[in-house]
Amino acid sequence: MSTVAGGSARPVHQARSAKTLEAILLTGRSLLRGKQFEELSVSEIAQGAECSVGGFYARFSSKDAMLIALEQQLMEELADQLDADLEQADAAGARIPDLISLYVHTMVARFREHRTILQAVVRRNQNSAAVLPHTRRFNARVHEALLSRILARRDEITHSDPDSAAVLGLFFASASARAAVLGNKLNVYGQQIDDERLAYEIIRAYLSYLGVIDVGEKR
Repeated sequence: MSTVAGGSARPVHQARSAKTLEAILLTGRSLLRGKQFEELSVSEIAQGAECSVGGFYARFSSKDAMLIALEQQLMEELADQLDADLEQADAAGARIPDLISLYVHTMVARFREHRTILQAVVRRNQNSAAVLPHTRRFNARVHEALLSRILARRDEITHSDPDSAAVLGLFFASASARAAVLGNKLNVYGQQIDDERLAYEIIRAYLSYLGVIDVGEKR
């Protein structure tokens, strides 16, 4: 069977290009665990990824473009994790406290793990809608999965309007976790609490708002 000249080399080239792209993202993620985004240089990223600076710019127009790709990658990974965990919990007959606990603990932990990257995303896009599509897709996928499971157990809820309470409670819980971990907003009130206590209190507040009687015991 005849082929176009040079066609046999294209898959190899594409594989190498994809490998370099992944190396750049992994390097960026690793370096951002120890320093702020603004302190990171393209040459440092390229060196860690074992590619040239030109190789970096062949894949990203700027350092900010890499940050957007990192944020999208993290959101997709987190959505995959929560999807799988919620499906498993659902199959095991989890109750509302179990579902909310799973969601809140996962979000707090991932916010903490990737705090520097997500803080940089917030800072760099305060006046831009560039990251909003990723956030919207995450919310549509994960929040819908959680809310549908909560409302399938509405007999556990004593709030007079379970549908609105489930949505507003999720908004409060998500915003609280984000503000406390990424924004250090609790410092304004002189509060210093660890992530386990933070997650527990957010879970308790959400369950109390829903009117779920069994809010569980502090672990």
